[in-house]
This record gives sequence, C-alpha cells and structure tokens, in this order.
Amino acid sequence: MQTLKYFLFINFMDRVGNILDGTLLAKEGKKKPP
Repeated sequence: MQTLKYFLFINFMDRVGNILDGTLLAKEGKKKPP
C-alpha cells in the first residue's frame, strides 16, 4: 500500500500549499477567484 501513502502525502501537501497561497494572497490584499 505504498502507493496510497504516497497519494495521501501529495494530496496533503497540495492542501497545505493552497492554504499557504490563500494566506499570502490575503496578506497582500488580493483575492483569488473561486
């Protein structure tokens, strides 16, 4: 089940990246369209 762990890790990192992107954009006063 190594593939599943890898997939979950990628999925998790993607979410973290999106959250960080949203935080940085909010600090800059810009909003990403949904």
